[in-house]
Amino acid sequence: MNFKKIIASALSAAMVISSMALTAFADATLTLEASKSAVVRGDSFTVSLPIDAVKNVASADITLDYDENIFTCESGTTEFGDVVFNPVKDLGSGNLGAYFSINDIYAAKKSGKLFTATFKAKFDAVGGDYNFTVTVDSIKDVDGTPIDTYTVSPATVAVKAPEQLATPAVTIDRDTKRQLGLMLQMRQTIMLFLQRVQKSSTTIIRAQLQQEITHLFLEIMLPKLLITQFPLLQIRTVLCILHPMQEQQPKAML
Repeated sequence: MNFKKIIASALSAAMVISSMALTAFADATLTLEASKSAVVRGDSFTVSLPIDAVKNVASADITLDYDENIFTCESGTTEFGDVVFNPVKDLGSGNLGAYFSINDIYAAKKSGKLFTATFKAKFDAVGGDYNFTVTVDSIKDVDGTPIDTYTVSPATVAVKAPEQLATPAVTIDRDTKRQLGLMLQMRQTIMLFLQRVQKSSTTIIRAQLQQEITHLFLEIMLPKLLITQFPLLQIRTVLCILHPMQEQQPKAML
């Protein structure tokens, strides 16, 4: 084995031993967790910090760093006693974070969620991957002795922000305007028929007039509607014409 390989092996062994020592001497482990790995604009989710300690937790001061331009922090809770919660603590340099000051006078628990923060992705949030990181100012037991901890990794939440679709411009040429005017005339004609139906005193005359309306629409008006250049406009116009026919249809004679 050459000298370089010996050095590399020694460094690798030292890193493994250091990692094991960190785990062995830590009084608690912390892992930041997000309830969702990906959200869309307007979605809500939570970020929590579970702890598994060797001593009962009595107090803690923790700051959760997040991007306030992308998310709104709506609430914060704890499973350890009471919490003083500030969703927009000034962290300096224009950054804001969620601050949790926890106090458990009974100090009866070693494990649980130190905090759970509820967030909502803003409606103008830019798509991307965003990290949530924790700064632990202190975690203490009932005697005021610090509980040594380390955070495994930050939590990452991806925002899926679809692009806003531009509204297409609609232009109406002369022929289309003429056809629209024709449709309005047709609608007025139908309204006149409906008024005649309402004024009719006999069932036979009402039935005859309804047949005239059906013939007018199916044989004359509908073919002209179908030559319009805008399919959506065709549908809306037909519905607009049919709507008064349905509403004003005379009731059957008792």
